[in-house]
Amino acid sequence: EMLKILKDILKQDIPLRDVTAQIRQRMDYSSRLQLLHLVYGIALSDGAATPEEIRLIDQIGGDLGLSASDVISVKNMP
Repeated sequence: EMLKILKDILKQDIPLRDVTAQIRQRMDYSSRLQLLHLVYGIALSDGAATPEEIRLIDQIGGDLGLSASDVISVKNMP
């Protein structure tokens, strides 16, 4: 049943900026930075991130209110 719920959720078109705005309000800066690190890790889990994935993750970092230098630092971490 939980898989069915997850599939239904994944079919929805949820505005990314709405999600990042909620996260920004509810998480402190260091937690948002850690979240971005996890998102990069997920993107790289198949061996490489596409330019589109990188662009989207950079946008997420900005929408989360992270500084450009912090986003770059996270992106360049191994």
